[in-house]
Amino acid sequence: MNVVSVVNLFAGYGPYQALMDLSFSIEEGESVAIVGSNGAGKSTVARVLSGLVPISSGMATVLGCDVRVTPTHELVRKGLIHLPEGVGLFTNLSISENIELRCRNLPRIERRQRVEEAMEIIGSLSHRRTTLARDLSGGQQRLVAISSAIVARPAVLLCDEPVIGLSPVAIEGVYEVLRQAQSHGVTLLLVESRADRVQGLCSRTIVLERGQLAFDGPSNTAQGFVANRWLKDPPRSN
Repeated sequence: MNVVSVVNLFAGYGPYQALMDLSFSIEEGESVAIVGSNGAGKSTVARVLSGLVPISSGMATVLGCDVRVTPTHELVRKGLIHLPEGVGLFTNLSISENIELRCRNLPRIERRQRVEEAMEIIGSLSHRRTTLARDLSGGQQRLVAISSAIVARPAVLLCDEPVIGLSPVAIEGVYEVLRQAQSHGVTLLLVESRADRVQGLCSRTIVLERGQLAFDGPSNTAQGFVANRWLKDPPRSN
C-alpha cells in the first residue's frame, strides 16, 4: 500500500517553482532517501507533504489524505511526523520533558513508559535524562529529537537533513537511531545531500535536479549516478 503518493507535482514559493512535474510513491514500511544539491527541491518535498508549502498543480497524498485540502494538524493526527532541518527541541526543557511533550496526548503513565523506551534507543544519554537540551551537543540534541519521534509511533517520519553539520561519529549515532525507526515499522523519508550516506539505511534513493526527478532506484546505484551526472553537469547552489 502506498502511504505517500506524488503525481505531476508543481510547487514553490510565490512565482518561484521549486518542484516541477514530480511523481513518485512510497510503500508502507519503505525507507527512501531524497538526495540532491542545494536548491534541488529536497526540503520542499518534505514541506509539501506536511502541508507547509502549497501545491501549484498536480497532487500529493499522505496516509490517504490529499495534502491540498488536509490541515497539517490532521496529517499529524493521522501519523505524520516531520523533523525539519535543525534540532526541533525546546532548549529550556530536559531530555525527558522533550520526549514527554512529543507524547503529550497519552496518559501520564504511558508517557513515562515512552520516555524509558526512548532512553533505551539512545542508551548513551540514559543517565542524563534531566539534562537541559541546551546543554547537549548538536548531535545529542538530534538523537533526542529522533528518538522522541520514534516513540510517538509515527506512520511516516520525514527527516530533513538530520546530520547536517555533525561529525562522522555523531552522524553514525544519528543513523543508528534512524535504524531503530525501521525496526518499529516506520515508513521513513530521509532528505540528504549526499547519496553515499544513505546506502546502509535506505534501500531506495530519489535524486532531484533543479526540482525535477533525475533518478529513482536502488541506493547502491544512486551514488554512481550522482557522481557521473554531476561530473558532466555540476550542480548549482541557490
